[in-house]
Amino acid sequence: MLKQMREQTKTILWITIVAFVGLIILVWGADLQLGKSGQQRGEIGSVNGESIPYVAYQEAYRRSLTDYRTRAGAEPDARTELLLRQQAWSNLVDQILLNQEARKRGIRVSDEEIIQTIRMNPPDFIRQAPELQTDGKFDFGKYSQILQNPDMDWRPIEAQVRATLPLQKLQMMVLGSVKVSDPEVHDLYVFRNEKAKVAFLAVNPADFEVDGQALGDADLRKFYEAHRDNYKVQPQARVELAVVPRVATPQDEENIQQTLASVVQQAREGVDFAELVDNFSEASPAFRGGPTGMYLAPAQMPASMAARAPAMAVGAISDPIKDGDSYHVFRVEDKKTDPDGDKFKIQDVQMRVKPSEDTEQGLAERAVRISGDAKEKGLAASARDGGAVLDTTAWFAEGSAVRELSQVPDAVSWAHKHEVNEISRPFETMQGWFILRVIEKRPGQVLKYEDVREQVRGECAEAKRVEKARQHMDQIYPRVQGGAVFEEIAKGDPLVQSGESTEFARSGSVTRLGRDPIVIGAAFKTPVGGLSPVLETPGAVVVLRVLSKTPVSEEAFKAAKDQLSQQLAREKQNLVYNEWLQKLRSEAKVEDYREVAVSG
Repeated sequence: MLKQMREQTKTILWITIVAFVGLIILVWGADLQLGKSGQQRGEIGSVNGESIPYVAYQEAYRRSLTDYRTRAGAEPDARTELLLRQQAWSNLVDQILLNQEARKRGIRVSDEEIIQTIRMNPPDFIRQAPELQTDGKFDFGKYSQILQNPDMDWRPIEAQVRATLPLQKLQMMVLGSVKVSDPEVHDLYVFRNEKAKVAFLAVNPADFEVDGQALGDADLRKFYEAHRDNYKVQPQARVELAVVPRVATPQDEENIQQTLASVVQQAREGVDFAELVDNFSEASPAFRGGPTGMYLAPAQMPASMAARAPAMAVGAISDPIKDGDSYHVFRVEDKKTDPDGDKFKIQDVQMRVKPSEDTEQGLAERAVRISGDAKEKGLAASARDGGAVLDTTAWFAEGSAVRELSQVPDAVSWAHKHEVNEISRPFETMQGWFILRVIEKRPGQVLKYEDVREQVRGECAEAKRVEKARQHMDQIYPRVQGGAVFEEIAKGDPLVQSGESTEFARSGSVTRLGRDPIVIGAAFKTPVGGLSPVLETPGAVVVLRVLSKTPVSEEAFKAAKDQLSQQLAREKQNLVYNEWLQKLRSEAKVEDYREVAVSG
């Protein structure tokens, strides 16, 4: 059948298949052997020595950009554009890693498997083809007719199935050990559906005064020694960083002004303004007029537009105006008067002031030069010569949030994987390009008492407040055991609060006590009518009386069992697969030459 398919090349039903499969071939065809070490011509990076072709990265980004424009009806802003580029890169890296793992495991597919997949389980992009839909669903009858079409070129579909079927097998191997037992499903149903209701007494530690400054050194050292693990820190690093800001030049702004002047001229010469919006505008759908346009009050418009629109006639076109970081040329498509005032439908050619492609390339090249020069003359000198902004960070652990690196999460991981004085490649962010140098590193350790004394003081004082709250509740507890009414106890003691919850499940929240697992666990462990022990939670010292419990309905469980079992299986599969893929990523050697490729 495959031979027959390959020979039938007169027509192609879906042009989009070619573009889709083209990317698959580029990625999975990394066996093009562009090089196994170092950067090769046409290479944007590598994964375990296997090249990522530049054309594959560009195609992946182009597809992400096209999809975004279709969904959003507008151009992406700088942040979104950067996220799309990173998403394209990450997807390519994952695809190559999976391909390598499939080869390592010796996964192969036969022609017969490809035939059966095309016949019985076609790819999603075929199932979603408008030509094969009936009432919004894939029509297997229509597809069967296509299968019999002697003029159909099946080579693109064959290539896609041949490339992706090994991944399906790999996924099945990874997930083959994931099982869901009946007791697991029942436990999950009980967790979500068994209900309890409680009354509670609570004492808030914050109501007890402890003078932390009066705590002596002996008390603080004793607390420190008893809680040493609280002061254990992971390996830490400090870095110096140079930032090449992503900023537009005066020439970039002048070019936008000239473009919009041309837009005004074309519009006044009779060019359809909607066409100009489609060709030039970065405005949201609400400001594009036509079917997606909205009637807007002046308060909903940029200030400069709001100041002009009320005085303009329908069909009038503004001169270029600047508002914030954007220029606008707009046309009043329509207006109407509502009880709360006039509203306008606006067609807006909005252009943000942002670096042009040439400016972006120049900035990227400058970042690459700073990184390269820093290896010889140091980052500070290189940054100064290159006009970059220099900064340093405080100590940080891997995975922690670092203010100076908030836009560059990968940089935190990079710092912990490299040695002192190593210089990073430029990291591209929405703000600009970051180049890092590791200043110093220190291993994981328990911080010295002298370095955390004030932290110890605060935590020791809080522990003493909790201790006082516990002592107060311990004095009350015998009265509770004797049957005293919670509300009466609270009325006679200003340090005690009482309350009653609504029904809650283990997965839910207890009225006024929140989702504290200590409280919820005690509520379901204690029998109806019984008292919990005194419970210490982060926010209060609590005693519960269980008022009622609503057990699950076994009949309801039987009705929900299959759906819940499928849901639990998906959750376990996702968890197992994501952990496995993350391990694959962490063990991979990934080289990223994107900034170098831009400058080259």
